Parts: sequence; C-alpha cells; structure tokens
Amino acid sequence: RDEKQASDSSSKSVKQLTSGKWEVDWAKWMPDGQNVIYSSTQYSTAERLLSIVGVPSSNVTLIVGKDDGMNTDPQLSKDGGMLLFEHSKWNEPTDLYSFTISEVTKEKSVLRRVTNTVPDRFRQIKWTPPQFVDFIARDGKTVKARVYTPPQFDKTKKYPAVVFVHGAGYLQDIIDGWSYYYREAMFNHILTERGYVVLEIDYRGSAGYGREWRTDVYDFLGGLDFQDHLDGIDYIVKNYSVDPARVGMYGGSYGGFIGVMAVMRAPERVACARSEEHTSEL
Repeated sequence: RDEKQASDSSSKSVKQLTSGKWEVDWAKWMPDGQNVIYSSTQYSTAERLLSIVGVPSSNVTLIVGKDDGMNTDPQLSKDGGMLLFEHSKWNEPTDLYSFTISEVTKEKSVLRRVTNTVPDRFRQIKWTPPQFVDFIARDGKTVKARVYTPPQFDKTKKYPAVVFVHGAGYLQDIIDGWSYYYREAMFNHILTERGYVVLEIDYRGSAGYGREWRTDVYDFLGGLDFQDHLDGIDYIVKNYSVDPARVGMYGGSYGGFIGVMAVMRAPERVACARSEEHTSEL
C-alpha cells in the first residue's frame, strides 16, 4: 500500500514539457530553475535544433532553428549566460559557435563564430551535393537516405552504383552536417566524378529515429537492417537509372559486416563488396 502511494505521488510530480514524434537528445536546466535548454530533431532528423522551454511548460523559444544544419555537443556556461556548440553542414566541417542567452528573442538569436578552421582550398572544391530522399522499406517503414549522382546525370543512361554502409549499427549518417565518416563522404564525391551513383542510408538500428527504429534489430542483427539496404538498391535502380548488375557495397566495422553479408546472401543484387576494417574483398 505504501509503495502504491509513493508510486502515485511520484507519477503526479512528473510533468511532460515537450511532445511529438521526435527526439530530445540533450537537455540542461538553466540556473534560474525555471527554464530548460535542449537539443531536438523536432523539424528534421537531419538537423539538431536548440530551444528553450519554460517550466511549467510555456511557449518554446527556438534558438537555432530549421535549415541551420547540425548543432551538436552544446555546453552551457556555469552562469547560464552563454551556450557554446559545434555547428556544421554537409559540406562544411565543424567549427565552434556561441550565443548569449540574454540576446535570444522569439524571432532569432545572435550567433557568433568562435573558430574558423576550414582552409580556403577546401571551400573552393565544388563538392557533389547529396539529395536527401526517403524510400519505403518492404515492411512499410520510411528510410532516410542520401543519393549522390554524377555530374551531368542523364536518366537515359545506365550507371553503376556504390552503397556506403555506415558502421557501429547505432550511428546516424543521414544528416545535414559534417559526417563522422568524412573520409568516406569525400570518397563518395570522387566516385560520382568517376560516373557512379552513390547511396547511403540510415538503416534499422540507426540513431536519431526513436526507440522503435532502434529496437527493430533487437535479437536479429542482419535482419531488417540488411533488408533496408536491398530495398534501397531497388529504389536507386528504379529512380536513378542504376544498372542492377553493377552495384557494389563498402563499409567498415558493422558496415563491413553488412557489405560482406550482402554479397554472400544476395549475390544477384550486390556484385562486389569491400570491408574497410579488415581490407577483405569479395
């Protein structure tokens, strides 16, 4: 009885401040004890928004918002007066930015660039822009993907394709930010210059899409995550003039596992694969 009363009392003290089909991946109390600053995927899984919500819940103030790319690793100063964070875009490596909390309004925040580490030579390169797309997997789930096409892409022609598989299983790569796999991202640019279509997906188990997406691989690695890649290949064959007989796959660590498994289990779909981690080729 006492345990039930304690449980009821505890549940009554819990107040939900945000809602929706999106993730909050970081949150911190402001020193005033009346507001919480947090990072979320509210508008796009490919970005991270920084917002402030009052406690008890009131209107949310959007600090860094939609179409601003990835804003990660936020650090709030001890006095709560300033936030430091890392900002990047798909073609812009990470630098540090900050803003002063007192200058934030409902309309905008005043961002200050703290570091400028990207050399001019890098900015002069005309990087192949990814197309952020969705496709429907066999079980009806929506899969987030990026597709890179060769210069002067012509749908009347047939192209070979390469599928890059990110590692770790639990990682997010389809972001409007500088990828953890930046070397592979730059290599994908070289592949497009050589005439390849390139596909990347956030397969089942990837971070950033909620509990259900993550646990779809529970007790069966190489199940839905593997099938998502086959469905992705079907998507680019249908929509990007890819020759189904000339599809290759590569990745490292868990990406290598998926690639090698694909060429063994579906050789009619994947002509060759490379595991970077162990430099094995099939």
